[in-house]
Amino acid sequence: MPLCELELRGPLPARAAAALRLLMLTGCRLREVLSLRWDDFDRGSGELRLRDSKTGARMVALTPAALCVLSGIRRHRRSPWVFAARDPKQHLTALTAYWHFVRQRAGVEDVRIHDLRHSFASRALALGESLTMIGRLLGHTDVGSTARYAHLARDAERIAVTRVGDSIEADMLRMDAADAGSAADGAA
Repeated sequence: MPLCELELRGPLPARAAAALRLLMLTGCRLREVLSLRWDDFDRGSGELRLRDSKTGARMVALTPAALCVLSGIRRHRRSPWVFAARDPKQHLTALTAYWHFVRQRAGVEDVRIHDLRHSFASRALALGESLTMIGRLLGHTDVGSTARYAHLARDAERIAVTRVGDSIEADMLRMDAADAGSAADGAA
């Protein structure tokens, strides 16, 4: 069941759905998203400024979809937090209960919320991004942290080499068939 449907039916609050969408669209860590302040969001440049990420301060470029998610969040006038808690002086600190509900409705009980970050990296790799770029997107300072995706890179390479090889083989077969047809025309 899509997030929007869960959100419209009411069991998933809009702020929780928005936080989950940002996790999926940015590859950010849960703490990085939940601790966002409104002044960390630069609409003009389309970026988030993460003041205190696990690896230090960094900028995160936003896609149009991520910008749309952020623009759709209603700002609590007394809170600096994008994902304000019930007490507007605090921000949300967890999405565990909401994530459990979403997983249950989707029928994927064994997916952790941090797996959204891994899915982001896997998708980037499948689209041809280098491990270096994926490391930059995720805010890794150590290439070893990104190296865990190397096996996915090898899988992508196998798929790519198979596509290229199949294409070349198809051309070779067409050329062989054309040559055989020309030889048959000459013998007649």
